[in-house]
Amino acid sequence: MKRHGPEEPEADAGPLFATRTDEARIDRDSERARAKAGKLDPAWQRAALGRILEHAQANEYVIVEDVSQSFGVPPGADARAWGQVVRTARSAGILEAGDAVRDRWGSWKTRWRSRVWRS
Repeated sequence: MKRHGPEEPEADAGPLFATRTDEARIDRDSERARAKAGKLDPAWQRAALGRILEHAQANEYVIVEDVSQSFGVPPGADARAWGQVVRTARSAGILEAGDAVRDRWGSWKTRWRSRVWRS
């Protein structure tokens, strides 16, 4: 007995995007994100990666928001700038994805496991 909806898709289901305007907005926003990532100061990125490395060597687990609050973000950027730094740390073998934990406000955060922790 099938319980998961109609046998055939509805004829008027439409495309993934509701309108061309939605497609254009998504393309525009994606392009802005790529451009903004390319404008981050490489010196800031290296320093931020160094801060993550220090934290990862001293702690078995890393929550990026704890590091970013003490280090800040570059001028003209926001907290999303840390995303590129975390991807670099993961690629370099400093961090690996762990589990999710709630912060003091109840939001879910990734708790990264340090691969360079010095116990």
